[in-house]
Amino acid sequence: MSGTVSSPRRRAVASGAPAANWNDADNMGAPGAPEGVHYWVMTVCYLPLPAWGPLLAVVTAAYYRRRRREG
Repeated sequence: MSGTVSSPRRRAVASGAPAANWNDADNMGAPGAPEGVHYWVMTVCYLPLPAWGPLLAVVTAAYYRRRRREG
């Protein structure tokens, strides 16, 4: 059956949410993956990544409104 999404990983990618599950068992279960404190430091460092697009859109809209008002 072509076009069916079978694995949880494929469902997540198909749903457009790969950034939301970057640290699931498929990715972080690899040998050499960080554990303990190192895992949490890595997770905290990646938190701003999914917010980059929406924050950039907000700043761009604010800049556009400010420039349109002044000019």
